[in-house]
Amino acid sequence: MKDQDCFQELWNKKQTISTKPTLFMWGMKDLVIKPHYLDKFVSGFKNSEIVRLETSGHFPQEEQPKVITTLIINLLTDRNTN
Repeated sequence: MKDQDCFQELWNKKQTISTKPTLFMWGMKDLVIKPHYLDKFVSGFKNSEIVRLETSGHFPQEEQPKVITTLIINLLTDRNTN
């Protein structure tokens, strides 16, 4: 199975999680999964928040670890206080 087929199969099953709170942290300089794909992801997850990381590429967790850590902590903290 090609990777694109695998991704499409997963995409087709997203209904079970598509309304869950979602945080997209997207490296806008990603050469692998280009920024225009962000629109597709957001369209499938209606309860999503988007953070565009203008200076990050494919591995924002390595390129901006403090930013990513803060975003995750804030997401978890916000979810636990509501």
